[in-house]
Amino acid sequence: FPFDSQVFRISLVAASEPGELRFLQDPDRPSGIASSTSVTDWSFSIIGASGKPFVISEMIEPADSFVLEIHGERLPLYYIYTMILPLILITAMSFVALYIEAQSFATRVGVASTSMLTVITYRVAASQILPRSNYFTDLDIFIFGSTVLVFLSLLIVVVTQVIDDNHLVKSLKIERWARVILPAAFALLTFGAFG
Repeated sequence: FPFDSQVFRISLVAASEPGELRFLQDPDRPSGIASSTSVTDWSFSIIGASGKPFVISEMIEPADSFVLEIHGERLPLYYIYTMILPLILITAMSFVALYIEAQSFATRVGVASTSMLTVITYRVAASQILPRSNYFTDLDIFIFGSTVLVFLSLLIVVVTQVIDDNHLVKSLKIERWARVILPAAFALLTFGAFG
């Protein structure tokens, strides 16, 4: 999610004795699907339509059924514009704090903490939009990983300021590494979640 696809199977079971019905494909009128559906953000196509035995239970003889298999693919554009791109910008904004000079501690903390508050607000809004599930989707992993990276940038800004008072060289070294590692981790997170 949101780059997923599903196969939907619709079974129509006949209320007759097994073997009484035969489902045949009419070559002049093949099974089809409307060019537009009432389900938004999905694209559908028929994989197959055939008559198959439907097993109700091991104790009962299989019934005649008609099975229609439809391939559905989610159209992710809405989620890209409303969920993924804003979070990329929020996370990138948090990394900006690492490039502001150390003497401007108030500005650095302001940018980093604003990013953290923004990502928390984003998560609250996202919980209203996204479907609830009992498992992690690709988008959930991306949101969680981005939240951790935004928090790490805030933490690094504070830690380097505390270290800077006593060990300027160590503080600069941590910042240089953070400027490389955090964006690289974000790139890996993005490609890992959606690649």
